[in-house]
Amino acid sequence: MLIIKEFRKKKDGDNERHIPDSYIDRRNRKRQSEQFDNDRSKFLAYCARAARRSGEYRKEIEEEIIYHYMEGQQRKSQSVSAPCASRRSTTKTRTSSTRKTKSTCG
Repeated sequence: MLIIKEFRKKKDGDNERHIPDSYIDRRNRKRQSEQFDNDRSKFLAYCARAARRSGEYRKEIEEEIIYHYMEGQQRKSQSVSAPCASRRSTTKTRTSSTRKTKSTCG
């Protein structure tokens, strides 16, 4: 839930971020075709068994999209910082073996 709140937080005075309805609808149609063979009655039976309305299912899809987006952002920031960390450890190894190099990462 924290990830969802972080996504929706206002950035630099902008409006609250949201996902376009068309994107959610597209994901919803794709999931229904994969999970329920494009059969609306199977989808509604699933919702009834899970005690959910279709609106709640749609909200679940939206939150899933946000979660994966934020997860990707986290991975991207980790991959940017990782090369510097490995460069620092390489520099330490070289320094300890009498060869000294400068690191551009700090």
